[in-house]
Formats: sequence, C-alpha cells, structure tokens
Amino acid sequence: MAQHGAERLGGRGPGREDRLASDVSGYRLRVADDELDATRFERLAASGRASLLDGRHSDAAAELRAAGLRRRAGMRYQRRLQRRFCSR
Repeated sequence: MAQHGAERLGGRGPGREDRLASDVSGYRLRVADDELDATRFERLAASGRASLLDGRHSDAAAELRAAGLRRRAGMRYQRRLQRRFCSR
C-alpha cells in the first residue's frame, strides 16, 4: 500500500499518536483492539451468548446478528483481496 493510502486509514493527524510506522520490511499500521473486525466480532458473539444464557432472547438475536454481519463483511473483503493479489 502506498504511504499516502495508509495515512488516509488513520495515520497521522492532530491529537493522534503516530500510527504509521515503517522499517526495512515495509509499513505497519498500529490499531487499537476495538478497531479490528475480528475483535468486534468476538465481543459481539460473546455478548450474544451471554444474553442467550440470561434468557434475553431479543438482545441475543440482535447481538449475534450483528456479529454474523461483521463476520460476513470481513469474509467478503478477504475474498476480494485474495482475488486481487493472489490470482496473478
């Protein structure tokens, strides 16, 4: 990824720590746990399971649905990247 593209993802800006680092192997974008789709999915899924066990079925359904939507969106993005970069 070009540096300007990585910076648009959240690199540098007023009041923010430097999130974009570079070294001899390339660029690294530092992100907080709650910025990762996988972490959000795990949190929503755990909350949905807990709601289900507590008998809060409508809350459980909403949380598990949100987790499923996040997971499917991540899988679509991963397939798009694979087609773009691995099929050459």
